[in-house]
Parts: sequence; structure tokens; C-alpha cells
Amino acid sequence: MGKKLLALLFSLLLAFSFPGCGAKEENPTEAPETEPESLKEIADRNGTIIGRIDSRANATASDAGIFYSVFAPGENQFTADAEYRFFRMEDGKDFRLGTLHDQGYEAFYARTELGGIMYALAVAGNPMDDKNDPLWLLAFDPMKETMSRYLVTENGFPYVAMTSFNGKILLMNHEQSEKGGDVIYEFDPGTQKVCEVLSFDGKNDSLRSLYGAEEGLYVLRLDLRDSQTHELCLDLYDRSYKPVSSLKLNEMLTKAALGVHGITTPGDAQNEFGMLVSGFAVREGRYLYYENFALLRTVVNLETGEVLFAQDDYYSMSHGSGERVFHRINFAEEGKEEIEILFFHGGEVTPATFTPPDSRTLLRQVSVSPGGTWALELSEGSPRDGGTPLICLWKE
Repeated sequence: MGKKLLALLFSLLLAFSFPGCGAKEENPTEAPETEPESLKEIADRNGTIIGRIDSRANATASDAGIFYSVFAPGENQFTADAEYRFFRMEDGKDFRLGTLHDQGYEAFYARTELGGIMYALAVAGNPMDDKNDPLWLLAFDPMKETMSRYLVTENGFPYVAMTSFNGKILLMNHEQSEKGGDVIYEFDPGTQKVCEVLSFDGKNDSLRSLYGAEEGLYVLRLDLRDSQTHELCLDLYDRSYKPVSSLKLNEMLTKAALGVHGITTPGDAQNEFGMLVSGFAVREGRYLYYENFALLRTVVNLETGEVLFAQDDYYSMSHGSGERVFHRINFAEEGKEEIEILFFHGGEVTPATFTPPDSRTLLRQVSVSPGGTWALELSEGSPRDGGTPLICLWKE
């Protein structure tokens, strides 16, 4: 994909030369802290207020608390200094980890935690112009209260993916150089080096996402060889990045998509699973969790083709790198106090309920950390309505 086409896709997200193995750690100069104009409340599961953070926070559950960023460009501006912060559950301390200057976009849906370190991916510079933008891997240590950044490529694009695998961080980028194509990079926390491990020419393949599991590295890849029918494939690689298997998904996902929010034909379905992917995981080597930025949220059994769950845009997948669950982005049903969250274990759809501690019953976001810390953001409506949002935070 060229940058102009991807920029068009990126505009929807706004509404909703390689460095090789020697990427250098940078320590940017910090700007003075600023006082937030309004706040979000943080409470335990029973509703007891334990802290407050900036209302503009884009929050993700971490094993130790809440990792969040504040990115607020001015009117008609595409860049701003982004502040990354942490609310520590142990002592209730809210502190700054670091700042990325002239940020254009952070892929918050791709945030990943490994060994107690939070990782994020962000581009610096205007993602809507024709200039190359550097892609940074940001690493945050909430115990040491530090931020480090590592240059991945000078040819970054906002839509990226990231996962942990084999003790490393794997990330995907649509390269914006003349060479183009898609590249998968590996970051080794031990050596603090970034290396290219897999590349695709971009004419025949377009990557959608990555997911690391015990059995190997899963790659969602759109096969472009047939101009009439683009096949979405699930490729599996071993620990040395050698291909193990490839599974075609069109038939299974078409079955899942038909009847969901106006998707009535196989052509409509194909358009859906050709979209960029916001949530993706494979559990037990056979259950595919899939969500795109458009309409489709689904779980299918890769061995049998059975559709376990398929719903419209009232549902969304939890972000963060912990347990994958689907949740309904809506008010609790009339006459019920519980908010529905759906798990999938052993092929069964298992509802889990959460009772809001007060009148804030609109579930806006769910995040789960690898160690089982949950963060549920609730409100009484849009923050523009004047209600104070609430994040319920607890560890299972």
C-alpha cells in the first residue's frame, strides 16, 4: 500500500531505509508538567475512589496499575507533544514517565507488556503529509519511573501491530520507503537492539497483525495475488521465524460476517476482513479472536470452522496484552445492573458480569494486563455532557 491510500485509512482511525540491528536508545528532554483541566476518577471494584488522572488519558491496564498517554493536538493540527504517565495501584502515585515530542499518532490498541515493562509504538511528524515519519518503540518502566525510546525505522506509518514472543517484542510496519512492503522487526530487551526478521514485498501481500503464542508467531496476511478475491491468511512461524503452516480464512470469516450490521453478501464480508485489524489473538492454537476498525468482531474455531461469536459495532475487543474478551460498548440493559463481558474457554461463550458501583453505567473501554489487572472505563454518557468518567481498577 502507498502512503496516500494508507493515509486515507488512517484518517478513519483519527475519526475513530532500515536502521538494522543498531537502533540507538534516546532520552528526550522533558517539558515541564502541566496541570490537567479535568480529571477521571479511579476506583476499586467496590467504588472507593483511590485516585484521579487527566480526563484526556488513553488508559491501558498494566500489572502494576494504569499506563496512559495524553495527546492533545490543537485545532487543525496533526502533531503535539505526547505525555506518557502511570498511575501505580500499590501507592496511588500518578507520575510522568516521559514525553515524545512532535508525535503524530500512537497505536494505543497495540500496547504490550513484557516483564513489567510497557511498550508502545508511535510515529513522530505529520502522518497525513508526504514526508517520511520515524517510528519509535517506546519502553516504560513504572517501577523505575523511566521512559526509553528506540528508533525502529525512518519510514514509519501509524497503522502498526505489536506482540510479545519468545521473550522479545515483535512489531510490524508498512514501510513508506521506495522499497515499500511490510516488515516485521524484533526488539530484544536484553541487548536493546532492533532487527528486521521478516519482510514482504507489498505487491503480493499486505500484513494485518501479529500475535505471539506458545506454538509460534501468528501473522495475519492479506494475499493480493488474485485481483478478484483477496484471501486473508493466518500464517504460523516457529521461534526462528521459519514458516510452519498457512490457513485460508475467507470462508470462515464470511460465514461469521454475514448478517452482522448490514453485511449481506460475500462481497461485503470480504471488504470487512480486508480492513485494518484492531484486535487479534489465537487461543489454544485453534480459537481465532478477530476485530477490525469497521464492523466485525468474531471468534471462530479454526479446526471446525464453527462461529462462536459474531456481533456488530456495539461490541469491541479488550485492548492491552492480557486476556482477550469482548465487551458491549453501551449502557447496561434496562432493568439490569450488570454489564456484560464475554469470555471464550473450551469452545464455550462464557458471560462474566460487572456491577457498576454508581450511576455511571456506560461501558466505554475494557483493558486487561497479562497478570490479571482489569481497568473498566465507565461514564454516564459522553464526557462532553459534563459527567466525570470513572475507571474501575482491580487485580484478579
